[in-house]
Amino acid sequence: MKKFNVVLDEFKDGKDALVCVFAEVGIHVSWALEDGKIISFEYVYSNYPPANFCIWESIDEYLEAIEDVDWIINNIDENSPLFFKIAKMRQ
Repeated sequence: MKKFNVVLDEFKDGKDALVCVFAEVGIHVSWALEDGKIISFEYVYSNYPPANFCIWESIDEYLEAIEDVDWIINNIDENSPLFFKIAKMRQ
């Protein structure tokens, strides 16, 4: 397991999110950090334990991790900063 030192703003919400998905399966939210890493929070109702935080080294690593997760990809809002990049990836 890698360990990271990350600097987080005191408060982050959905307005700051790269991806913010609320679906029947669960919740997935991700934010860009100042150093280029991505932090994501996920709560999947059917998983045990259902909640997790992940830190990705880069936006590319994060996109690779979610590109085949249909419940996330199919529910990304068109206002998401990554919407067009993900749509292009899926072609």
